[in-house]
Amino acid sequence: MSLVTSTFEKAFGNNYKELRELLVEFGELKSFKKGEFIIKEGEPAYGFYWVLKGGAKVSIQTNTKTEQIVTVLSSADFVGISAVMERHLHNKSAYVLSDSAEVLFISQADFFKYLQKYPMVVLPLLKHIEEKIERIEKRAAQIMRKTIEQRLAYVLIMLQKKFGSDEQGFLEFQLSPKDLANFIGTTRTTVYRVLRKLQDNHIVNSEHKRVQILQSDRLQELFSQQAVLV
Repeated sequence: MSLVTSTFEKAFGNNYKELRELLVEFGELKSFKKGEFIIKEGEPAYGFYWVLKGGAKVSIQTNTKTEQIVTVLSSADFVGISAVMERHLHNKSAYVLSDSAEVLFISQADFFKYLQKYPMVVLPLLKHIEEKIERIEKRAAQIMRKTIEQRLAYVLIMLQKKFGSDEQGFLEFQLSPKDLANFIGTTRTTVYRVLRKLQDNHIVNSEHKRVQILQSDRLQELFSQQAVLV
């Protein structure tokens, strides 16, 4: 079974046959290395991508020209669909953080040609976009009411659930202190301070820019606590 087929079945089962055909028949397999852009904000949207393996951060440039990470991509995530459908430039960047990433590229031309023949193929894609927006909005609403320590706990929990961890508890997908800061809206200095506090409490261990989850239940408890914002 190919990686495309196995990823599709894991994500969609036997549903959305039109989408499956689009991906299998028209998808072009592309490989990216760590540090490469899958898409880049402001560039033309020649097509969209479907992640098969690996992980990437999705970010936007704020009005102050700083980076704001809005989500992370993992297997079965799409990126760039909205820009393709609207025929706009990409309004965000996707930057590979794993050692490598395998993605499937669907060109804009092939997509619209297929869409004319099978208009129903757009339904699961629109559903994916809506669900992603809902998750981002929900996460933003939750995080805004939390302390920095709780925000960091949430991101670590999310990375563990989304990508897993090895036998020793080290996250399989790591965000640098700078990326963690850009994700939760703080500074690297604060991230270092909070990680040190979590380490002193034996909840996590930070070693060579890698985070090891020692007690995931305590991380969850920390995030679930009523925040006291001062």
